[in-house]
Amino acid sequence: MTTEDAAFTDLQWDKEITDTFEAHEHATGEGTRIVIADTGVDGTHPDLADNFNEELSVSIVDGGEIDEHVGDIGDHGTHVAGIAGASGAEGVTGTAPDAELVSVRVLGPDSSSFADILVGAEYSAEISADVANYSLGAGPYPPQANPDGVRVAVQQVMQNVARRGTVSTVSSGNAETDLQRGGLFYLPGTVQGVMTVSASGPDDGLSFYSNYGTSEIEVGAPGGARETLEETVIPDDLVFSTEPDGTYGWKAGTSMAAPQVAGLVGLVRELDPNASANQVENAIAYGAELANGRSSPEFGAGRINALNTVDRI
Repeated sequence: MTTEDAAFTDLQWDKEITDTFEAHEHATGEGTRIVIADTGVDGTHPDLADNFNEELSVSIVDGGEIDEHVGDIGDHGTHVAGIAGASGAEGVTGTAPDAELVSVRVLGPDSSSFADILVGAEYSAEISADVANYSLGAGPYPPQANPDGVRVAVQQVMQNVARRGTVSTVSSGNAETDLQRGGLFYLPGTVQGVMTVSASGPDDGLSFYSNYGTSEIEVGAPGGARETLEETVIPDDLVFSTEPDGTYGWKAGTSMAAPQVAGLVGLVRELDPNASANQVENAIAYGAELANGRSSPEFGAGRINALNTVDRI
């Protein structure tokens, strides 16, 4: 199966702009494992079924209790999974089309808890996931809004997970807020041990909704939409991916940006299986473009480029 065989390749501007299809000549994520911590994943989708590990997939939405996989309670997790690792068997190709996908449902119908998210993070490390993607979060919060130590707990778990080899990619949030201003923070992003990802559009500008902030964003990635809603062409400027029951759809958000990076982790780990989480993050940062150094308030080290990244390994 090649990228050209997928029916909707011409709609995947996100993969074109990051040179992902060219990167597949060097790596496809084979032998790597990507956890999608979300609303669940419909692993029966034709573009996900070949990559989906149902046996390892679980649901954690009851105070940290690990229960059996139940599919996607909405459509968000399936969309995210396709961005990271759709096989291209029918419609779309993910960033790591040969990576194994595991669903760790941590979102309930209306809400989630940090207890469930952190148990999901620990589970990801236990099953030796190369990366766990969290297209979710809460905040931004002011610095004093931490009475029960949630921020410290999140950081401790995520740092422990990183030490065990699992990279955590996290969406930066959609509140169009400068996270550096006044010590604001967004969880589970903006802590040490995770890669916090902002969203870019097809014009390579910061998407109008995306949170940003110097020293808070590791990299940017295509999440859909342009610098203002008025400039955005709907649906063409959104991200096209898998949805439940064998369907496809358009979405935009930092939720769509983070799994682009999760898939890229799969490409890096295929080429360098022994790379530490920090080394993987550095490889992705060095391969990014549109920024000098790592201090861009919009994109940190820059907007990811898959081909640049794998070429450097």
